[in-house]
Parts: sequence; C-alpha cells; structure tokens
Amino acid sequence: MARTVKTSPVVAERFASVDLNGLYDALHDDLSTMEFTCELDEFIEEFGYKSGAGFGSHSPLTYPTWKDTPSIVLDIISRYLSLGDEAFEANVHSIPQEALDVIDEAREAIGDDQDKRARFDHELSLAQKTNAEQEDHDFHLDQTIVALLRLPCIEAAARLHEAGVITERDDVFFIKMEELKEALTDPAAFDYKQLVRARKLLHKFREMLDPPATVGGDSESTPAPARQDDREDSAILAGIVASAGAVTGIARVIPNTDVVPDINPGEILVSYNAGPMRTPLFPVIGGLVLDGGNVLLHAAVVAREYKIPAVFMTGNASKVIEDGQTITVDGSAGIVHLR
Repeated sequence: MARTVKTSPVVAERFASVDLNGLYDALHDDLSTMEFTCELDEFIEEFGYKSGAGFGSHSPLTYPTWKDTPSIVLDIISRYLSLGDEAFEANVHSIPQEALDVIDEAREAIGDDQDKRARFDHELSLAQKTNAEQEDHDFHLDQTIVALLRLPCIEAAARLHEAGVITERDDVFFIKMEELKEALTDPAAFDYKQLVRARKLLHKFREMLDPPATVGGDSESTPAPARQDDREDSAILAGIVASAGAVTGIARVIPNTDVVPDINPGEILVSYNAGPMRTPLFPVIGGLVLDGGNVLLHAAVVAREYKIPAVFMTGNASKVIEDGQTITVDGSAGIVHLR
C-alpha cells in the first residue's frame, strides 16, 4: 500500500496535506483515489480485528481495532513512505534464501546418518508449523475475540453518550458491567459522569505505580542501574541477545499505551515490551531495546527476520535511556551503549 501511495500523486498529496484523523474520509470522498481505497478496505477487512498496544498479545477492550479506527493503518503506512523500496525488497527476498542455506548447512553437518536427518527434518517441520500456529492463534483468538467483545461496548458507549450519561465515548470503559446495564436501562438513575471522573483519577494514580519485578522471596525489585563503560562518557545496559547485529541511532522511548509509536526511519525503539502491534513498524526502525521479553518473543522472531539488532531483558532501559539520546545497540553481545 505504501508503494501505491508513492506511485499515485493524488494519494501522496492527500497523505501530505490531510490530518490522519480525517485522511480516511478524504480518500474515500475522492474518486481519483479509488484504487488505493479499494486496496485499503480489503486490507482492513482481512486484518481489521488487530487490536491492543505494544505488550505481547495484550489486547484490552480499551484499545481501538484497525477496523473501528482506520487512521491506525494509515499512520503505519505513512511511516513507510520515506523508505527506499530497493533496499527493503532486497532484504525481504534475501532472508528466505539465507534460511534455506542454514538448513542445508545443518544437513551437511549431520552427514549421511539417515535417522538423524529424518529426525532433523521432522523437528524442523514441527518448529515451522508451531510458529505459524502461534501467529494465527494470536490474531484469530487473542485479538479477534477481544475485538468482537469490544463491539457491544462501543454500541453502549454511543447510546450513553447520546443520552448525556457520559462525557466521552471511551468513558464507558470506566463503568462496570452491572452499572452499564443499569445505565442503559435508566440513564438518569445515577451520576455516572462523577463516577467516571473519580475512576479516571484512580487509574492515573495506578499508572504511576512501579510494581516489583517479582513477588515473594528476597529478589531485588529494582533493576541495577546502567554501569560505566570502558569508554569515556559512556555507560552500558546489559540484557540478552535477541537479534544479532549492531546499530547506532536516536532512541525513541515509547510507552506501551501508544497504539502507533511515533518513530522515524532508522531510530531505535525502546519500550517496556513489544508484541504484534509493534512488528508492522519493524521494517522502519533501526534497532530494538526492551525492558523485558525473551528470545522466543514475537518481537524477537520478527526482529531476526528483518535483521534488526535487538537486546531484551535489560530490566530498566525505558527508564534509564532518555528519549532522543544516541545509543548503540549491540545485539550480538546483548548490550546497549549509552552516549
């Protein structure tokens, strides 16, 4: 879709001149952009139930889906527009061949032992099948079920907002289910606006809390600070190797509540964790640093596929690294150099 935008002067002009919140309607109101809007609508119809923020498969009802907020998709597309197609395509096409080369090397290392070769092929096919099933499970079950549960909440929000029971439609997510039923039955029975205000304040307070890394035992709840590097004016954060390679760039510290990270091509995404809602932007970023995660995390697998240097389990990178700071991600060593 980004290529379609680049090849269409009319669509490119709309992306450049219209605010994202009004872009979907502006494109659909213009017959000259029909080729792109048809492609966009087909994409949203297939993947529109993607939802949630950046944390793993975490998809709460409060986060919009691509179907009910198409500006999310348009925002992601806009991040691709400054990328060079040649380098991107070369990388995408080289990865499958590299995988085949590694498999051939493994078979050569096994030698002529047919039993070992058969076992290797069997284990490989299981691994490939499992990865695909995990991806399908996350989308078709975890995200789609939550997205479908969100639909009646959105309808209830529209009715309550129209009746003046709530100030904003998203206020519905601060009302409990039994209260919601009562509000829909008798909107004037209770001052839900005051209730929502109180719960919003409580929610903001709880967001500021810093939970311990572990519960029980003598484990240290606060991660160790960055330690001094051998180089002058430099410190390092240690983590685990998630994806090999090294890159130096500008760090963008992104809260997990941000649906689409505000990040430019080549910048390094730093966050508490990352999941399927972050990976559509992986072709754009230069590197990835997470407080948590593991080598089999969705983000780790995709980072390796796109050859994005990544370091996970740093403990406190999103708190130690400042937004806009220059850092070096050494994915091969599992460390981050802070400048």
